[in-house]
Amino acid sequence: MCADLKQTLKVEHIDGDLKDQPSLSFYRQGEFIDLCRGPHIPHAGKIGAFKVLSIAGAYWKNDATRKQLQRLYATAFFTQKELDAYLTQIEEARSVTIACSENS
Repeated sequence: MCADLKQTLKVEHIDGDLKDQPSLSFYRQGEFIDLCRGPHIPHAGKIGAFKVLSIAGAYWKNDATRKQLQRLYATAFFTQKELDAYLTQIEEARSVTIACSENS
């Protein structure tokens, strides 16, 4: 299936790192098909609020001669209130960590 979809990196991953796994999971959301442990949400309309936390570049298989990929780190919640509470919690934890490192 991945080969038919021309998803060459997934094919390489399945043929290499995942070849000894007893089973693999694929999830479909509309036309998007993903190889992952899942599950995905039933539809994007369930997401009430999201925030992109950071982005980073990464080389395929950690090899600088291979294709460079983009990593997107994000979080999503059913409501804006839940997202705001999470972001407040993360910021408080970051402040405590900084304060502790400054005092040591």
